[in-house]
Amino acid sequence: MNDLLKPILLIAIMWGGLYATARADTGHEGATRKEIGSYLSVARITGSSTTGTEFFAASIKRPDGSLVNNTASTIWIGTVSATQQNTLHDNIRNGYPVTSTQPFKLDGSMTGNGYFTCDAGVSTCEIRVIEGLVR
Repeated sequence: MNDLLKPILLIAIMWGGLYATARADTGHEGATRKEIGSYLSVARITGSSTTGTEFFAASIKRPDGSLVNNTASTIWIGTVSATQQNTLHDNIRNGYPVTSTQPFKLDGSMTGNGYFTCDAGVSTCEIRVIEGLVR
């Protein structure tokens, strides 16, 4: 083969490989794929205004999840599971509010616990949880 054609052929092969790699993208316009699990887990969980109720258990198998407040009152996402009587629960005082029928999405990997508490004066409340899990 001609010594002049070898570099041209090599460049053509490299460009072809780069083109094939760029065309292998599985998303739209360069989007990247987000792993949210290989199967679903769903649950209905009832909580109270005096105790933090776990809605996400600590797990390395949950890359994503979300919940929906399925009651007419606000729930509070927090980090405290302890029962607190005769005081405003720490999750209500310092937590993240999720209003009626509002979703709360993790939007990414979390391996720790999550707790919720019903609004002050509300004896029970309900949430619906969906998690993407991996085997």
